[in-house]
Amino acid sequence: MLRQCAECHRAVGVMPSPSAIVRPDVGGLVGHMLEHQRAIDDLLQGLLIPSAPQWSRGAERLRVAPLRQGDLPRDPLLTGSVKRADARVHQIAEQAVLASSPLSRAAAYGDLLATCAECHGLHRKIWGPGRGF
Repeated sequence: MLRQCAECHRAVGVMPSPSAIVRPDVGGLVGHMLEHQRAIDDLLQGLLIPSAPQWSRGAERLRVAPLRQGDLPRDPLLTGSVKRADARVHQIAEQAVLASSPLSRAAAYGDLLATCAECHGLHRKIWGPGRGF
């Protein structure tokens, strides 16, 4: 679907402007997740506009350092799963940096969303929809 949106933008010669999303810089797990969110937003805009620089900015943002041991959940049942999901995000980031075609970028974006959903689904009360927000 996102590739089709980009094709229409190209066909009619109308390229939307990327939105500037400003979020506070914080450390720890929250800061790490905010940086992932910024990266995903950049990748989405890179697909939709389409914009190679916007895509590259998002891919580079995902290459941030992995979670540190102190940032991981205190629940030992979740720690291994979270570490694997975080490693997978960074692995996909390496693929996203190299992705140059609309198809390879869309595939990387889909893989990222699936990995995000997998990690956020690990503990619904803390990370997922049961948080009460």
